[in-house]
Amino acid sequence: MIGLPAACPHSFLLLVLCVVLFVALAGHPASASVWYVCPDSDDSGPGTAGQPWATIAQANARVQPGDVVFLQPGDYRETIRPHVNGRSDEARITYRCLSSARIAGVGVGFDLTDRAFITISGLTVEHVGNFGMMNGATDCVIEDCRFTGARGYPGIQMGVGERAASRNVIRRCRIADVRGDGIQLRFLADHNLIEDNEIRFCDHGCIVLRGHGPGSDRNPSHNVVRRNRLSSRWHTTMNLDVNAEHNLIEWNAISGADASGPGLQLSACHNIVRRNIIAGNYSMSYESHGALAVWAGWESRQEEICPAIGNRIYHNVIALNRHAGLSAIYWDCPECELRDNHYVNNIIYDNSRYRDNHSFYRKRDEVGNVQLQLTNTQHMQDERYDHNLIYSAAPFPPGAADPVVLWDGRLMTLAEAESHPSGFLRDNISTDPKFADPLWDDFSLRADSPCIDAGRHLTTTTASGSGNCIRVADSSYFCDGFGIVDGDEIMVAGAGTARLTDIPDSHTLLLDHELTWPAGAGVSLVYKGEAPDMGVFEFEASAACPRG
Repeated sequence: MIGLPAACPHSFLLLVLCVVLFVALAGHPASASVWYVCPDSDDSGPGTAGQPWATIAQANARVQPGDVVFLQPGDYRETIRPHVNGRSDEARITYRCLSSARIAGVGVGFDLTDRAFITISGLTVEHVGNFGMMNGATDCVIEDCRFTGARGYPGIQMGVGERAASRNVIRRCRIADVRGDGIQLRFLADHNLIEDNEIRFCDHGCIVLRGHGPGSDRNPSHNVVRRNRLSSRWHTTMNLDVNAEHNLIEWNAISGADASGPGLQLSACHNIVRRNIIAGNYSMSYESHGALAVWAGWESRQEEICPAIGNRIYHNVIALNRHAGLSAIYWDCPECELRDNHYVNNIIYDNSRYRDNHSFYRKRDEVGNVQLQLTNTQHMQDERYDHNLIYSAAPFPPGAADPVVLWDGRLMTLAEAESHPSGFLRDNISTDPKFADPLWDDFSLRADSPCIDAGRHLTTTTASGSGNCIRVADSSYFCDGFGIVDGDEIMVAGAGTARLTDIPDSHTLLLDHELTWPAGAGVSLVYKGEAPDMGVFEFEASAACPRG
């Protein structure tokens, strides 16, 4: 194998840059400039491929809307911080980094505070204070980057202070070894897209959406977090708390929560949590929460109120976790509410396990077989657990009805919980879901699975009609995409499929084309067969959810 010389530029590198440049400039304004940076060069040069600048600082000072900056291989001890904004999607300022271009040993890798229309692609950042700051950033893109070793808190932050962070994208990045949160969306972060990332080894949470509390307009909202692989190992894997509201959390693989944290903590309002796999979380704090923990109470030494209202949690798999699978807990907080949360078509399977790699064992004297934990239910209202599978694979004693529900400290069988006067549980089943290979993280359904066609429609039409405006019993199960991704594709039983374009109120869905429907028709995400399947995957349907 022929090695490349360390000095730059060189002929092979110029050839690579020409190819990348052709792709990068497609669609850019004719007046856009292309700049080059190489640590072994001189800032007195013109910044061309043949005579690149030596520092990112020089590029930061010279770029204009539409420009592209190529960082050539080498180590940089400075920050990407452009002095101006891009102008539009067609006139972005773009920093493109070759595979061995690395920023290290500085306070922050990139600083897009109050910047707009900036793209950073292919960057490596290691051993810094923070990977990046995006407070006040709008329409910025961070993609295909690698971030390791942040000693500040958090790794990447947006929405803090009075600086709104909107319409930003973080995608296809790898983030690890963070003293705090991997990605943190705070008070004024809205309409951001976090997708296709892998995040692990964070001291607190891999992804955290954290607001300012009820009655405030300073809560992260209308963000989409999807198709991420999250594995904390040291604390909670993902948090939505202090009234983060109206966010979509879907198709994520959530694992590895350790110490005292759940896999997904939800103390927030009006969020959609669907088609996630929450498996292999190891927390020791069985008494306080499940792998998916919905709770209302105080946060941060009784300084912040955390309600849990109106969330829609459906089509998830919660399996093979060390503690209870799903918990709903009301802590002692008179100002908080826990109500109107719906849990539908989930599979809660064989939790309360101790896990060592792919070997599982039980310690019954400590954890029993609890799959669902409800605490202080006298303070809960209108909670609904409907058409879920709740099952322990190892009933004790063998053949007996297993007490899979812990209700205000009392163990119950599923049948006993369904007969409780509160009416919270209805039409749930307890049987083996027959996953393809759950110990190896394959939670698709076998052909003989009882979950096939066993789910319920998410809502129903309230009257017959035709057109592109449907009135339904509850529109809060669906998402119109918030203007940043496509709206849901839905199926109306007996009428066909359509894509959502808007959800103007809690009973109305607007479609991309006209349908004709009867009264009482079931409305769901698109499914195969007679009814939706339980769990994440429709049988034999292709899906893009990361596993493991």
